[in-house]
Amino acid sequence: WNFTPAVPNDAMAVAGHYNYGNNTAGRCPDIINSLVPWSTDMLLFGCANSLQLMVGDPAQRGYFMLLSDVTGMAYGRPWCKSPEGLLYFLSNRGDLYSLAPGGIPEPLSHYKIPRRLRALNFSSVYVQLAWDDEFDGIHVVVLPFGAGDTAQTHYFIHRPTSLSFWPMNYGSTRQPTAIMVRDGDT
Repeated sequence: WNFTPAVPNDAMAVAGHYNYGNNTAGRCPDIINSLVPWSTDMLLFGCANSLQLMVGDPAQRGYFMLLSDVTGMAYGRPWCKSPEGLLYFLSNRGDLYSLAPGGIPEPLSHYKIPRRLRALNFSSVYVQLAWDDEFDGIHVVVLPFGAGDTAQTHYFIHRPTSLSFWPMNYGSTRQPTAIMVRDGDT
């Protein structure tokens, strides 16, 4: 964590506020719930009540750009990307959104999302999303804080059928505790 190397470089650590001396972007103006690597030069901050995009290197005139001051992102890793680079995420209110590079958040689930997904208690559970190439959709896994054996209803969102929502259960004795994409040739 060398914030002040003898020779400043692209790999040096950057403090999250102006006062430390090497951060021109300043502090993120909202509570950070999730970080989304958007590109090599952009990092999306999914915050409690907003979406903030950091553009550029924070030590070299990088800056925050407000994408939304109404829609935030749920805690953890509530996002995934489609093969086309479209970002899908679950908001702080339990709604599903899409975000294209250079665009604004578009709500996808205004009338389609089950009430029980909107009613998630984000103080006791968090959500992880993963894109599924084979079935062309999004896995939404609901994970409890603490004990992983608490039965939860999870969802699959199928893109070809107008984002239809399919509840999924894994039984009462075994529950997922994380989700990941494992790409391979087979």
